Amino acid sequence: MSLPDRRYETAALLLADALQEAEESGEPPRTVLDRRARELGRELGRHEPGADTRAAHPDVAPPLEEPGREARTSHTGIVQTLEVLGFEPRPSDGTIALGNCPFQSLAERHAALVCGMNLSLLTGLLEGLNATDVTARLAPAPGQCCVRLDLPPVL
Repeated sequence: MSLPDRRYETAALLLADALQEAEESGEPPRTVLDRRARELGRELGRHEPGADTRAAHPDVAPPLEEPGREARTSHTGIVQTLEVLGFEPRPSDGTIALGNCPFQSLAERHAALVCGMNLSLLTGLLEGLNATDVTARLAPAPGQCCVRLDLPPVL
């Protein structure tokens, strides 16, 4: 049995950087955290094959190297990227449930803060992947990440 993927260093860096920026700027810490998480998500979504984001974010696995941008914006590409990032995506009936929260123990103790950060991170990821037809929303459920992705209806 393998342990679920956890990314506590990513959460720690986001939280510490947001707190430091909030102290320096006077902005509310939560506002800064949500912005920084969204920016990191966009960076991960835009990550081009061969580039190395691990220098800036060593705890975050880079997205899969795929042949082109088009593949990364498909729903299959989104699922593959979420797998690499440790979310254990489970597509079903127009949604993608996330079977793992990479920040699980933090989310158990500070759900509103960590789940909001996670929502911002995944919203940014979708923006970076140019997945304009997919929406991230909070949908806490036992045994899953607090964020769920809604896919467009199939016509």
